[in-house]
Amino acid sequence: MAASGVAADDVRVKKFYREQFIILCSSPAIKDRVRAASPVPLNDTPLVLLPWTRLAHANLSTLQYKLTVELEGVPPHVWREDTAAKLLAPYCWIQSIEPITAAGDDLSSFRLTAWTNKPSSLPQILWLNVAEHEVRSAETGGVRFRGTQPFLWKDTLRYRIIVHLRCVHDYSP
Repeated sequence: MAASGVAADDVRVKKFYREQFIILCSSPAIKDRVRAASPVPLNDTPLVLLPWTRLAHANLSTLQYKLTVELEGVPPHVWREDTAAKLLAPYCWIQSIEPITAAGDDLSSFRLTAWTNKPSSLPQILWLNVAEHEVRSAETGGVRFRGTQPFLWKDTLRYRIIVHLRCVHDYSP
C-alpha cells in the first residue's frame, strides 16, 4: 500500500524461510515501485525491503570429481533421469545420461555421468521406493480403507539399487 501505483493484485506476500516473507511482483516495473517505497513505516519500526537473490542461504560447493556411474536394478516403469536424480541427489549432480540408457535399448544398468565433491560418499546400495497405484476398494472387517478418507498410509514397491562407480576423474587443484 505504501508503493504508489501498485494495486493489491500486483503483489503477493508469502511466508518464506528465514526472512519470514517474500513479496512476489507481477512485473519488473511493479518490483521497482515496491522497492522505491522502502523503508516502509510500520508503527515505530521501518520495514526495509531488500531484493531477493538466489545466493541467499547458499554456500558455494565446487564439484571437482567427474564420475561414471551405473545403477543396477532400476525397474523399467521408472527408467527416467528424474528417478536417477532422486536417488543420487544427496551424493552427486547428474551431468548427462548415456545415449544407450536414454534410448532404453539396454535396461541392464542405468548409465550416467555425474559430478561430486566426495566420491567416497556414494553408497554401494540405494533403496528406491516407488508409489504403488491406489486400489479403489474398501475392507469392511479391518482398519484399512481404500478410496475413502482418511488414508492412513501409502503403499510403495521397494527396489534395491546397486551402485557401480566405474570411473572417477579428479579435477581438484
